[in-house]
Amino acid sequence: MAGATQLRGDTSVKKLAILILFSIELLSSAALSQAPTRTPTGKSRELKLRIIPRKEPYVLHDKLFTNVEFTNLSANTLCFPEPARDCEDSTSGSLIITGNPIASGDEQFICHRDGGSTWPRERLLLEIQNRWIKIAPNAVYVTRSADAQVGLDILGAWTLYAKYDPPQGAFDPAGFRKYIETAAEEQGCAVPTEAALAEPATITVVSKQDDK
Repeated sequence: MAGATQLRGDTSVKKLAILILFSIELLSSAALSQAPTRTPTGKSRELKLRIIPRKEPYVLHDKLFTNVEFTNLSANTLCFPEPARDCEDSTSGSLIITGNPIASGDEQFICHRDGGSTWPRERLLLEIQNRWIKIAPNAVYVTRSADAQVGLDILGAWTLYAKYDPPQGAFDPAGFRKYIETAAEEQGCAVPTEAALAEPATITVVSKQDDK
């Protein structure tokens, strides 16, 4: 009799355990179905970039001058300092173009520098008003032509890449972002919060004889 009672008790415990596991599974499924959709890594919801080579083809050892087109995908007017083109820069943000021969795949060294924010606030407000780039929703901005500092030293097809990194600050990123974002808001615009990658572009490098 005691054995039968213990058996019924064990069965009840097993049923309770199964019921708890089933309830947890239902809650987990509901939570996943309500989770927000995330933007794929590397694809900005704010800016779309396009590399514009200055000519085609390039001659061996030419300087690689390019423009980059920014398209504002957001509902806000975006504003940001002129990005550094020669090094990654935590204060102004940066727009770096890299390239490598398709047949090679060598990586390019990129320098980096840090700096402080513009101070006092009145000076920052003037810079935003008079010097920062401003792009209205759905509008396009094309950068000035700049040397990408990519050594075109191999003949053939090359792939170019471009990445924009917004200002982040080096020593107190959260405080730096709040400082520039509130100043930009006062000027009626928003500082981009996400890095943006351009679709890769292809160029051809030829010899001087082939360029004639």
